[in-house]
Amino acid sequence: MDKKLRLNREDCLLLGPDGQVIRELLPSECAGIMLEDTFRPGYADDHVEEMIYDEQEAAEHLAWMRDQEEKKERFAAWWKSATYEERLAAIKRWYDILLPDIRAQHTPAEDVANIADVSSDWFLTGVLAQSEARSRGAEQEKKK
Repeated sequence: MDKKLRLNREDCLLLGPDGQVIRELLPSECAGIMLEDTFRPGYADDHVEEMIYDEQEAAEHLAWMRDQEEKKERFAAWWKSATYEERLAAIKRWYDILLPDIRAQHTPAEDVANIADVSSDWFLTGVLAQSEARSRGAEQEKKK
């Protein structure tokens, strides 16, 4: 019997030699396989092991993804309960680390602070959650 791993691109699954699902592929693995298929059709089928994370790496990556999602959810909950002034301060802290030409491309901080719910904006929620985590870490270091 063939011992090769197989791909199910439609559902983004890793299959065993018997066709049984081993696990769902991570988004980064699916993206890499699709990219490889674009430039070298069939390569991913013959080199599945090179295209995927091993079990430990996949578990670590999934744990990291869950952690990031939890941080975003906590931040979105905080945002909903924060005052305009608190939200404005958070936006300004993030804008302060951006280069001026990049900052100029973003919506004014005052307009962003007026948004009542940012949970549907995954980019904004992600960068602000990271920015706030860094700010809290820096504040804790100062206290030591």
